[in-house]
Amino acid sequence: MTTELLHGCDVSKYQSVGLVTWKTLDFGIARATYGKWADPSAPAHLAAMREGGAKPGLYGFFRADQDVAEQVATFWQVSQLAHLVEGELIPWVDVEDFPGHV
Repeated sequence: MTTELLHGCDVSKYQSVGLVTWKTLDFGIARATYGKWADPSAPAHLAAMREGGAKPGLYGFFRADQDVAEQVATFWQVSQLAHLVEGELIPWVDVEDFPGHV
């Protein structure tokens, strides 16, 4: 059995769009949302991934203290702006437990 090792990283508004050299990576995942908040850098990050030849994807950072339907609606809006197409990475959700967050 052969296993292929893939290299990639995730990005958000905290990384400038030109920071990652996407041609050296296999994939990238841009944060689309933080709860109900849309990350405005997601479409530009995905465009940079595509231009560099990395397979792009989106993730939403789930907030347990915010309405799930509103989070999904915001993620959908961002995914439409990012123009995800067949063959790119499936959307992901990041669920973490933070002390003090319900």
